[in-house]
Amino acid sequence: MSKEKSAPAAAANPPANQKLHLKYESMTAVFADHVVLNSTNGGVILDFASSIVSDPGSGDSTIPVHTRIAMTHHGAAQLLRMLSGLFTQAAPKEGES
Repeated sequence: MSKEKSAPAAAANPPANQKLHLKYESMTAVFADHVVLNSTNGGVILDFASSIVSDPGSGDSTIPVHTRIAMTHHGAAQLLRMLSGLFTQAAPKEGES
């Protein structure tokens, strides 16, 4: 069952009179603490994983990727701007701890 939610203003740059809605095909969220980033001529590929798994026998480590996202360079740049703005807002101001 899909759900809809109004998108925050930072999510896109629609014309001032256009309201955007997010439509979720699934409300399931998957935790990822690791991301592997690859760039191609056509865009960016992000591989997400929850953990790094070590094999004590061989000494090798594996990153089990559970989600792969491909984005255009423009989309990745927009994501970078949005994340940067989010962290800038969340950072403590000078003199705060």
